[in-house]
Amino acid sequence: MKKIGYFLTTMMVMMLFSCSIVAKTDVPYPNTDPRIRQKENKVTVAILNLDNAVYTLKVFSSQNRLIHREILKKKTLSGKIIDFKNSSRGWYRIVVSSRDGTCIDKKFWLGSN
Repeated sequence: MKKIGYFLTTMMVMMLFSCSIVAKTDVPYPNTDPRIRQKENKVTVAILNLDNAVYTLKVFSSQNRLIHREILKKKTLSGKIIDFKNSSRGWYRIVVSSRDGTCIDKKFWLGSN
């Protein structure tokens, strides 16, 4: 009986551990893309622009409404810091694109109100 109890306890711990790993990797913004990073309510976008392309940065609300649009300057390194400190709490989608297509399309849980 003692072996069965030990076995069941071990299985339970392994199941809980595996569930926590799945939940952790399921985060929609894992900060693995060096071009776009989130820290608290700020999102930093950085584009290495060796081709001198024109990039457009767009921010969409959770209802998929365009709430901000900006052209990033033609520089070798273009970037922007977007602060959502005074925004409503919710999902926001940030898209960076050029004539060649979309290079960044990520969702973030941001805002504090």
